[in-house]
Amino acid sequence: MPGILGLVAVAIGLAFILADQQISRAVWRRAEDPESGAASARMLGLILFIAGGLTFLTWMPA
Repeated sequence: MPGILGLVAVAIGLAFILADQQISRAVWRRAEDPESGAASARMLGLILFIAGGLTFLTWMPA
């Protein structure tokens, strides 16, 4: 189960990293600085990508 969860986190993180501008425009429509929204989406994606990768790599099947 942790291995599957790690792969899902990597996939979601990669999607957040690649679609940061679209996420920023969809969530922060009236924001004065849309780049700040893109940066936060990119950081969340990077955290999920790294944490999911580490979870998958350290997972030991029983």
